[in-house]
Parts: sequence; structure tokens; C-alpha cells
Amino acid sequence: MSDDPTVPDCGPMADRRAFIGRVASALGVAPLAAGLALPGEAAAEPADPAAGPALPVDPATGRIDPLPSIRPSGLAVAITDFVTPPATAAQRPRANLNYLFHAGDGRPFVYACDSRGKIWRINVTTRAITLFLDLAAVRGAALVTRGQQVGLRSFAFHPDYAQSGRPGYRCLYTVSTETVASRRAGVPVYSGVHPVVHDDVIAEWKVDGAGFARVLPGSRRELLRIGQWKADHNTDQLLFDLQAPRTGSDHGKLYFAVGDGGRGSGRTDPYDTAQDGRLLLGKIGRIDPLPRGGAPFSVPADNPFVGRAGFLPHIWALGLRHPQNLCFADRRLIFTDIGEDQIEEINIGAAGANYGWPLREGPFVPDRSNGAVLYRLPTNDAARGFTYPAAMYDHDDGRAITGGFVYRGSRIPALRGHYLCGDIVNGRIFHVRAADLRPGGGVVLRELTLRRAGRTVTLRQLVGTHGRVDLRFGQDGAGEIYVMTKQDGVIRRLDSVS
Repeated sequence: MSDDPTVPDCGPMADRRAFIGRVASALGVAPLAAGLALPGEAAAEPADPAAGPALPVDPATGRIDPLPSIRPSGLAVAITDFVTPPATAAQRPRANLNYLFHAGDGRPFVYACDSRGKIWRINVTTRAITLFLDLAAVRGAALVTRGQQVGLRSFAFHPDYAQSGRPGYRCLYTVSTETVASRRAGVPVYSGVHPVVHDDVIAEWKVDGAGFARVLPGSRRELLRIGQWKADHNTDQLLFDLQAPRTGSDHGKLYFAVGDGGRGSGRTDPYDTAQDGRLLLGKIGRIDPLPRGGAPFSVPADNPFVGRAGFLPHIWALGLRHPQNLCFADRRLIFTDIGEDQIEEINIGAAGANYGWPLREGPFVPDRSNGAVLYRLPTNDAARGFTYPAAMYDHDDGRAITGGFVYRGSRIPALRGHYLCGDIVNGRIFHVRAADLRPGGGVVLRELTLRRAGRTVTLRQLVGTHGRVDLRFGQDGAGEIYVMTKQDGVIRRLDSVS
């Protein structure tokens, strides 16, 4: 599902199926087969012609039920209000808090970005908040902020950010959505046969070396642009592996996650971008962002598709729908991929891996036109070489996954080494031992119990909504986990239960 879901799962056809299923159950007759189209519903279009049979419909609900439900783990954590950055809207969502992370420099700060164009610097000791970068002021009308999936998406500090004399010293990177009219000569633009409504822009900035308290507004340098055909599934996260050895090949390499652009004309990934090696949409990319030889960046020689015909060398992995969140833990890349109508994924990153979208959704074959249907894998599936999720959940438990970090802090010893993620819409928080995550492993997620003032609470209750919570996660340099909710604009921290 998009991270902006506003209608029931799978739309009105799913509601009709549910009604027909309940009637059939009451009458004691067989339910409607999953692959059979209702009047007005698109005909079956399995993404893989060799797909197995459709999953059966539950007669009680009129829907398929691909996965078991997530149960509580029994582990309770306290959730406490940490800070509330200045609101960027008078109505909900008050602040589009999209990402929170640290600079890896040992200083007592975290940085939180609001997609409306602000990055806030927060002292974790005093909780003082200052404006670090006002991208909206610098870019003006060039910055596209109208919508849930546009604007300032994320940021990343170069691993050498605090190392005087190193090329990455004082370097900050951002990704944002900007107008096509703001393109500048000499900046590479990666697009395709699809129309373009805006660009995803990766840019470098310099931070003031006197206290590292603010970004220098005039220091902006564009690296590249990615043409997008819709205001959905854009480039979301930038990430360096801050633990990569300085002498190793991954030091200073910037990873970036790009969505497929979304659904169009009633069909998933209508331009087949995620499987097209000539496009960056639906991929994880990897570059060296520092200028070299007159070029704004370079492509690492050890990228998996370097020299391969039909592929951009920037591509590190492909076959993704909306890989919104990335994290490194013990040199492994863990990332989430928001599903279409059925499956939310946690994946282990691997160079050159193909995660299957839109030919696969989780370990199933989706229907390109009818989200209410999933099919079994074909008998020859292993020959396709797809990489399947390490963990997942279906839409009985949520609507759109958000990640996610491995807990390394000291406040909650029982969570140490666990990967935390959650659901954007309902705000439930899940966890699993990171060591248990492996491609195709299908490890079971469990739900954390949240406590406030001696009672069990939900994020919906704390935010004061029966609808969207708009959950996001963050992490500080000590490994503690924060949760952000766009609707009320509050940053909260997870703590041990007293």
C-alpha cells in the first residue's frame, strides 16, 4: 500500500467480495473463487503467466488471508514524549516528520527532517531544538511539498563529516522533490519513457565548521536528478554505512532507495520500472557522492551491474515497490518495502539481488489489475532467482510498513539486538531478533506493548486519532529508538518500564 492510504484495503471490490462472502457463508454455499472477477472488476491478470492457483478466499470475510496474524511478544516498553519541533501546519498533520538520525560524530545531537523543508537539530541531553537547514527558504518555489510523499525526504551525513582534512568533511546530503523547471545544466537526469511531473534531487551541502550548528545555505551542490511520473513512491532515504572500515570499499558510499512511482491506470507499476535495468525507479542505488574528474559523483567499480548491458551501473538492487526505509546493522543492510494490497516486507539487502516486484509481492504472485488476488508461486520459481522477504505481515495487521532500526541502546536491555519496525497507519510497533532475519526466512514478527503512566496504550490513543498515525522511526548515536507521528508532530522515545 502507498504510505498515503485513504480507502479500505483493496478498495470497494474487496468490500463487495466481503459482503458476498458473508452471504455465501450464511447460505451455506461455496464462496466466490479468488481468481473469478466480479462485474466491473478487472479480469485476472497474474503478474507471472506461470503462476500457481489463486489463494482461497476466507468465506467469513470474503478476502484472502495470506499470513498468520502478529501476536504480542509479552515485552512492554514505556513510550515517553521527548520533544515537539515547531509545527509547519496549523492543522493535522502538524509536522511531516519523516526521518531522525545522528551524524555519527559523537556529539549529543539528533537531526529530524520535516518534509515541508526543515531539518531540526535536537540536543538529546538538554532537548533544545534549533533550525539546522531551512530547505524551503533556500529552494523556494522549486521545492515540491504538496502531498504526503514529496518534499524533503531524508538526509545523511558523510562518514568523514567530523574528520578535518578528509574529502567528506562537513558534508551533508539531502534528497528532495523539486520542479522540472529548476533543473540546472550539467546535472545528470535519469528518466525513461514515462512522463515526468517532478524530479527527485540528491544534493550535497556544507555545514558551518564553527560549532557544526547550521548548514551553509549557499553551499548546495546537486549530484543527480531522477525523473518521477507521479507524486508517489519517490526517492526516500539516503544512507551511509557508518561502521564500514575507512580502508574498505564501502566507506563513503551513499545508498539511496527509489520507489517505482506508484500505480496508474488501474495497474501496478504501469511502466514496468522496477524490473527495467535502464531506470533507477524501483531500485536501491549506490554511488560515491564526492566529485571526481569534473563529474558531480562517481559509480563504485564494485557495484554489481557495472559493465552489464541493459543496466545502469548505479543500481545495487532491483525489483522494489517502495523501499522507504534502510538501516545498517553489523554491516548488513535491512530495509522495508511497502506492499500494494497484501504483503508488507522486511528484506535483507544483497548486491545484485532482485526482490521481484511487480512480478512478486512477498512470496506470492500478485495480480497486476486486481489487488484482492494473490497466486501461488510457479513450480519453476527457483529459476527466476528472486530474493524473498526475511519477515512480513499482511493487511490484517496493518496497511503500510515503516522501518526501522536495530536497537543498540541501554535503556531496554531485553530489546538489544532486535530490529524494530511498525505500521505507518495504525501505529503498531513490531520487533524481531535481527540475527534471525535472513532472505526467504519468513521469521515471525511480534508486537511490542506500549505503556504510559502505568497503563497500556496505543499510538492512536496518544496521538488522539482513530485514523492515520503516520508513524516513523529514528535512532540516536547511543542506539536508542525514537518514534515520530506526523499527525501531532511529536517525537517520542522508547524506554524501559519502571
